[in-house]
Formats: sequence, C-alpha cells, structure tokens
Amino acid sequence: MRQTIHYALAAFFLCVMTFLVYVNSLSNQFTFDDKGLIRDNRFIREGTTLQEIFTTNYRFGAQNPNDGLYRPLVMLTYVLNSDRTLDPFPLHLWNVILNALNTAIFFILIVYCSGSLTISLFSAFIFGFHPIHTEVVANISGRPEILCTLLLFITWIIIEKNPRNSLWKHTIASFFLFCALLSKETAVMFPVMIGAYDFLKERLTFSRRIFMKYGIIIGTVVLYLVIRLLVLGETAPGSTPEFYDNPIANTPFLHRIPTAWGIFIRYCGLLVFPQKLVSDYSYNSLPLYKSLLHPVPLAAVFMGIVMIAGAIYMRKRNPLYSLAFILFFFPYLLISNMIFPIGTVMGERFMYLPSAGFALLMGILFNRLFSRWRYIAVSILILTLAAYTFKIVTRNRVWYDDMTLTSTDVKIMPDNVKLLMNMGVMSARFKRYTIAENYYHRALDIYPNFVGGLSGLGKLFYDQENYGQALIYYEKAAQIAPADPQVCFDYAMVLKQLGRFTDAERELREVLALSPTSPLVFRGLGNLMLDQKKYHEAVEYYQEAYNLGGDKQILLNNMAAASFYNGDTVRALGYIRMAELLGIQLNPEMIRTIRADLPGQ
Repeated sequence: MRQTIHYALAAFFLCVMTFLVYVNSLSNQFTFDDKGLIRDNRFIREGTTLQEIFTTNYRFGAQNPNDGLYRPLVMLTYVLNSDRTLDPFPLHLWNVILNALNTAIFFILIVYCSGSLTISLFSAFIFGFHPIHTEVVANISGRPEILCTLLLFITWIIIEKNPRNSLWKHTIASFFLFCALLSKETAVMFPVMIGAYDFLKERLTFSRRIFMKYGIIIGTVVLYLVIRLLVLGETAPGSTPEFYDNPIANTPFLHRIPTAWGIFIRYCGLLVFPQKLVSDYSYNSLPLYKSLLHPVPLAAVFMGIVMIAGAIYMRKRNPLYSLAFILFFFPYLLISNMIFPIGTVMGERFMYLPSAGFALLMGILFNRLFSRWRYIAVSILILTLAAYTFKIVTRNRVWYDDMTLTSTDVKIMPDNVKLLMNMGVMSARFKRYTIAENYYHRALDIYPNFVGGLSGLGKLFYDQENYGQALIYYEKAAQIAPADPQVCFDYAMVLKQLGRFTDAERELREVLALSPTSPLVFRGLGNLMLDQKKYHEAVEYYQEAYNLGGDKQILLNNMAAASFYNGDTVRALGYIRMAELLGIQLNPEMIRTIRADLPGQ
C-alpha cells in the first residue's frame, strides 16, 4: 500500500512539473494548421453532430472532402473543447493537460514493465521534458499525437497490470486501442509492438489464451481499418503529397531509401541534442541522397543494424533495452518513408511516441550511473532537465503566432520554400507588398514549379487589383496543379474579374471533373452565375456546395441573396431562418432588405 502511494505521488509530481514547463504556451494564438483545421472549421464555428464527425474525414469540416485521414475522436475533442468565441486558450490548455497526463501514464507503464522506481522516474522526466515535443504541445493541431500516445499507454498498462489473459481485460484494452486508432493511424503498429514485447518476455506460447489475446487486439485493428475504408472510400489511401512537402514521395523505392535513412540519423540527432528545432522541413531544408554508399545514409544504416542487434542481444540480459527499441522503432517505421511515402519528408511531431523509447534508454543509463555515482547522476539529470526546460519555454514563445514562428524558423532554414512562402503571405497581410513579392520570388528561384509561390504572387497582385499580373501567376499555378480546387477557384475568380466568364466556367468544370466533391468549385460556379444574373442556377450550385460541406455562412448568405434577386423572397427568408437556427450571422443589411420586401416580417 505504501509503495502504491509513493508511485501515485511520483506520477502526480511528474504530471504537475510537465504541466508547468508548458504553461507559457497557454497564451499562444492559432498558428497555420490550427486555422484551417480548427478556427475556420465549420464543425466548430457552426456546430455539428456525432454522426457527421464519425462518418467524414478529418478535414471535412475544413472543406477538404478528399483528405485521407480518419481521426474522429480528435475532432470530437476539438468540438467539445471550443466555443463560438473561438478562444484558443482552452484548446491549448487541454493540449498541455493531456501531455502532462502522458508523462504520468508513461511513468506508470515503465513501473509495470521494469519494477524500478528510479528507472521509471528518470525515463518519465526525459520524456516529459524533451523539447522535441514542443511542436505537438504548443501547436493545437498536434493533438492527434498526444491523444493517440496517451490511449496506447493506457492500453499497454491494462495488458501488463494483470498478466492473466482474461476476456474482460482484453476487451477493456481493445476499447482503449480502438480509441487510439480513432485518434491517429500510428496505433495500427500496437499489435506488432505488444507482440515483440511478449516475444521478449517469452510469453508467446501456442495456447487458447494467447490466441484470444491477439485475436481481440488484431480484430480491433481490422475493425478500425474496415470502418476507415467505408468512411473514406476511394480517398482512404490519401492524396499524393506535393514535391515540396515530400520530395522523395514520388521517387522509386530504391531512390527513396538513402534519403529516408539520412533523415533517420537526423531524427536521432534531434533526440540526443534538440537544439535546432523548426516547424517545417519542406523542400530544400534537407539534403537528398541518391546512394546508400554516401557516408550519411551509410552511417544511419550501420546505426540501425547496431540498434536491432543490440535489442536482440539484450533480450535476456536486460529486456528493458529491447523494450526501449520497440517503443522507438515500430512507431518510427510507420513515418519513416521507408515502407511507403507519407505526406511530409520529416516532422518533429512524429517523434512524440518514438521518443518514449529514447526516454526509456536514457532512464536505464541514468539508473546505471545512479547505482554507482548517485550525486553525479542526479547532477547530470538536473542539468539536462534545466537545459530542456529553457529550450521548451523559449520554443513555446516561438509558437505564439504565425509571424513569430516563421520569422524565427526561416533564419534556421533560409532556403525552405514553404517558410519563404509563409513569410510572403504574412508580409502581404501587413501590406508590405514589395517584401512579400521578394519572398515569393526567392521561393520560386529555388523551386520554379512551386504552386504556393505562384498562387501567392497571384493573390498579391489580385489584392492590389492588378488582375492582369494576377492572371499570369494563377494560370501557371493552375497548369501545374489542375486538380487543386483552391488554386483553380482563385484562377477562375481572376478570369471573372476580367469579364472572361466563359473561360472561368470552363476552368471550374475541368477541375470539377478531377475533384467532383469539392464544395469550393461549386461555390465558384455559383459566383459566376450570380455575377451573370443567372440567379436560379447560382442557388443550385450554392446548394450543392452546401450539401458537400462547404462554408455555411458564405453559402447561406449567397443563397439568400440570389433567391431574393430572383424574386423569390419567401425562399430567401427561409435561408435566413436556417442561418438563425444554426447560430450563423449573415449580412445584416441584406437581411433588412429581404424582410422589408415581405410584409409582416
């Protein structure tokens, strides 16, 4: 009983300390992905239902019906975590709380696996205070990593807490595993991880209980995959990433591997020495290797072989080393670009779960030092945690808003095309058009077919009402990305401004053939009809965009206006009432005009 109290107090202390190092992130604003995914998401701004959340993809409410991610539990937490004021504080608060809970739960997991208080404490401190986690915690949209990891740790604890393979225990564990799967795809590796750990502990015997255990665990994963396929349909594999996001995605397997191994050694470097952290690793941030014989990927392969050999060798001598390898290697394998390409070439957020393996390894090494030279070990740990804390606190402030983040990171990676584009976007926002144009051109000098740079220049000239120049850049962007609804929508709107309605409609219909479920394209067609006073057709296109999950505020406003212009005041009033029921604010002047036209309203 006394030991249990000590463990509980240690877990609480770890939770509080981890919370405190991230306290200064609570005042942060929405940054980049947070805006589309959360702030501008109609599920959060206008409300939604459980059915809609669990039967659509992760970014459906953000007007991306082709997104290949299925994370309904995370979206549910965002919806429950937000209010109509869209204050980022509660969202940041829950990221910090969940991350703190992860540290405590990780401590408990290592206690069950090792039976050692000191190893568990050292490991949990390293995990909770590691600066590589700042992207996940300080950035609201990093929550999938936190939530998935928390639920996987709980699943593992339930399995380890009672070695008996009872049906009731594995049913509860499978529930938490299923929730982890609904949070992030990384959880599909859990059966492999727990299987490898059972192999280490020599618990893989052919018996009814083992078949029951793995039948339930694997069955849970299969059930998730079936549901995911039914919900996402043909978009389940996800879209092919752009070259600038992942320059090795479209290369043959043998060409992809050298760079993937080079990135592996970079991840390991960040775990050991997390000094230069950046928010984006897009094109021209990382060297691309063409051969495994290059010294960097060759060294990475050697390191990987040593890690695997070490895990096998230490299996019986000290299985905790092998457990550290399992926690690191199998989650990492899924995001390594080695098995299959993912959406980006590298991201610090992907190291959240694998860093648990690194933390356990450090905990084991600290414990060995502690058993011989106690004061030296404690001193090294304190200095390490002090350095980590300083890095976390300063990095939290960098994540304050878009400008602070990008202006800091572009100094570290000055040739990153996406960071240069973001600097262009923010400079244009403050009407520093010349500076913005320079940033866009710098990005295009590095990568001439960079759609973000081309469309950025297009918007820059569009905002200055220089539609001729805007047309040049949007036209090239649309040629490079003919299936991109946003690019083609913007291009069509420039053509509309120039009075080229036929060309604009042709462009939108061409992209509609490639992206038939895009609400943005239907909205663009509605805009064209509205400008040509084809009000009935405009309403039909807007209605289709509405049905596909488009921006309800814009669409209801436009449908009400088009119906009114078409002489159907009753229908226009119906759209106004629909908006009122949904709590959506439409144009007040338009509402007054429509109601004045209908007596008694």
